Amino acid sequence: MYDDWQDSISTALRHAEAVVCNSPVDADAKMDALHCAAMARSMQFVLQQKKAAAELRVLVTTPTGACVEMVMRAGATVAALRLGVRALITSRPGQDALYYNGIRLEDVRTLGSYGMTTGCRVHFLTFAPYA
Repeated sequence: MYDDWQDSISTALRHAEAVVCNSPVDADAKMDALHCAAMARSMQFVLQQKKAAAELRVLVTTPTGACVEMVMRAGATVAALRLGVRALITSRPGQDALYYNGIRLEDVRTLGSYGMTTGCRVHFLTFAPYA
């Protein structure tokens, strides 16, 4: 989605710059083209910010002390993060938990609902099953 918008904005910028630089048009047309170019650049900046915000780089600390970086979407669930970590280390379902800021994370909630941002640290803890 963001890439499609980015392409459209880039096309609008090229067109506006062509009008300003190459066309023998009146001053009002050039001002309109400059205004459109400025708006397109603003939209480009906003899209880049939204794209960056939609992607989280979560640092997960494992029980061995290793740190694994997981790239997730803010709308991804805790369960998706847990499955991604389980794919990298050996852990059985029901024998692990994720913690963020001292809170045990619920599988059904999203990462964004916990206020996670890029670079946040999550702890992946494992424990022995009940005997």
